[in-house]
Amino acid sequence: MKNTPLLLTCLLFSINILAQTPRIALVKPNGITTIHSTLSAAYNAASDDDFIYLPGGNFENIGIQKKIHIIGAGSNLDSSNVTGITRIQQIHIYPEASGGSIEGIYFYNQSGSFIILNPTTNFEIRKCRFDGQITTSGGGESSNLLFSRNQITDLGAGLVNSIFKNNIILFNASVGNYCQFNNNIFFYPGTNGLSQYCTFKNNIFMSSNQYSSYSFFYNNVNCNVGGTQNENYNNVDEPWSDIFINPGTPNGTPPIYQYDVHNNYHVKVTSACHNSGTDGTDRGIYGGPSPWVEGSIPSNPHIYFKQVAEETNANGQLQIHFKVRTGN
Repeated sequence: MKNTPLLLTCLLFSINILAQTPRIALVKPNGITTIHSTLSAAYNAASDDDFIYLPGGNFENIGIQKKIHIIGAGSNLDSSNVTGITRIQQIHIYPEASGGSIEGIYFYNQSGSFIILNPTTNFEIRKCRFDGQITTSGGGESSNLLFSRNQITDLGAGLVNSIFKNNIILFNASVGNYCQFNNNIFFYPGTNGLSQYCTFKNNIFMSSNQYSSYSFFYNNVNCNVGGTQNENYNNVDEPWSDIFINPGTPNGTPPIYQYDVHNNYHVKVTSACHNSGTDGTDRGIYGGPSPWVEGSIPSNPHIYFKQVAEETNANGQLQIHFKVRTGN
C-alpha cells in the first residue's frame, strides 16, 4: 500500500499542470484517497496519521491541530520548474499536531512564517524554505523537534531538546538549551551567540567567533568558542574558499558570503573537512546519515521534465512525456 500515495501524487501533479484548479490528495493509512480543491478542505477531512499532498501553487494560511503529514511539491524553483513550488505565507503548528511533519514547502511571511504553539513535541520539518522567522508562542516549551535539510532565515528562542541537522542556517543560533546541531552551514557573519547546554558536531561556520556555555563541540570548522565550561574537540580553521567547491564571491573584509542555491557547497577533496566528521563523512550539509538533497526535492516522486504534444495522434491520443525522480 505504501506505493499508492506516491503514484497518485505523480498523477495529481500532472493533472495540475494541465488544469488550473489545484488537485490536493488526502491519503489515509489504508490507501483510500480523496481529492480536494483547497488545503482547508483537505485538512478538514483529515484525521490523525493522514497524508496531504500539495501540488505547486499558493495556498491559504492554516493552523494544524491534527497529527498529519503535509508534503509539498518543493521549495526550490530550479528543481520545481515543472510543478511549481508550494507556497504558504504562514502556518501555525499546535500541540495537537505533535508527531506530524511538514516537507517541501516555501513559507514566505517575513514577519513570522512558521509559528509553533507550545508545547508541541516530536514534529519534523524537512526540505522547507523559511524567509520569515520561525517562532514559538504560549506557555511552556516545545521539544523534540527535528529540522532537517531546510533553508532557515531566522529562528526565535523557545525550542529545547531539538535537533537541527544538514540545514542552511542564516541566523544567530540562540534557540534554546539542550539542542543538537549536526552538519549545518552557518552563514551568520557576526559573533554567534549559540544556545547553551548543547552539542555541535560537524558544522561549518562562516564567523570564527562563537559564544556559548556548558556545550560540547566536536569536529566543527571555524569554531573558536568563548563562554563558560565549553569543551571543544578537533576544530579546524579554514577559509571558505578552501572548503567549498564554489562558495560564491565574498564581500568585505573579513569576507562575507551570501547563500545562493546555485553555488556548490560540497567540500573539496583537498579541504580539511573532507571525510573528517565524527562519523567519517564530510563536515557540512553533505555529511552525516541524512545529507542535503540537491534541489531540496521532496521524498515523494517529483516531475522535473514534461513534454506535451500540440495535438493528438491518428488514434486521438495526446502524447505526454514526464520524467520523475525522488529525493530521500
